[in-house]
Amino acid sequence: MEFYKMRAKILSFFLCFIALTMAKVSFAQTPVRMEALTSFSWGANKSLIGKTIIEDGSQISESQRNISFGGGNEFGLLLSKGFDSSNFTVSLGFSIFSGNKNLINSYKNTDSGSHEYNVAESFQASILLGIGYSKSLGEKFEINTDVGLYIPFSSRLREEKIVEKSNYWEQSTIKYSTTYLPGFWFRGGLAYKVNNNLSLRSNVFFTFMNLSERKSVISNYSSSNGETLNNRYPSVSDRETIYYSDISKVSNDPILFPDTFDPNKPSESIKSQLPFSRIGLSFSVVWHLNVKSRK
Repeated sequence: MEFYKMRAKILSFFLCFIALTMAKVSFAQTPVRMEALTSFSWGANKSLIGKTIIEDGSQISESQRNISFGGGNEFGLLLSKGFDSSNFTVSLGFSIFSGNKNLINSYKNTDSGSHEYNVAESFQASILLGIGYSKSLGEKFEINTDVGLYIPFSSRLREEKIVEKSNYWEQSTIKYSTTYLPGFWFRGGLAYKVNNNLSLRSNVFFTFMNLSERKSVISNYSSSNGETLNNRYPSVSDRETIYYSDISKVSNDPILFPDTFDPNKPSESIKSQLPFSRIGLSFSVVWHLNVKSRK
């Protein structure tokens, strides 16, 4: 909880700083950049979330799976404002991230040929706040660094649960909505000046972010025997779960509270940490607006 409060304070500081900076200096008098970027990344800061189990006769092998949901592709737009007497900038923008599919759990039985597994992929739409620094390296090149906050305003995880047997199959879709706590991002790289108004930029970047579930809903179900969603998951508690960070708030759980459990309400459970950190490469096109000359 203290860590969440610290992140909230840092977010407030960044918002106030950028708002005051934008208000203090006129856009017509200072350099402004519009940047369109795309990136691909690998998951970082992985956590033990799933496992792989293989049953072969009397032999059972089990291994833990380290997973991060940060691997994927991203597109974003950034508006940066500079200062005539400084190499520093402040920036505001947004990004859309589409994650790769991650295998979470897998169970195979070689005797029966059955296979049960879960795969999940993430999606995020976020606001980016940052402070940057750039310095010319001769006439055509420039080094750039940025650091800031990564604030998801729409974040969800889609999980597919699949069961495959010799004469039967079924598939469930579970959608998770997550918390909106901000993360931190850093990038650094090199820019090539095509002309006075256009640059091409490449960067290495790192984003640190851990989120948690808020709610999950089983939204779709299909099977080889024609069973429907309502037949397979008949009650609200079967289809929906609400997550809390404090166990004292959990009351509708069939195991903890069997006497008062209400199947007509969503089940309740404890939140778990979902790693969304990533490291990757980004490429962008930068337009330099209302700039008389660039050195």
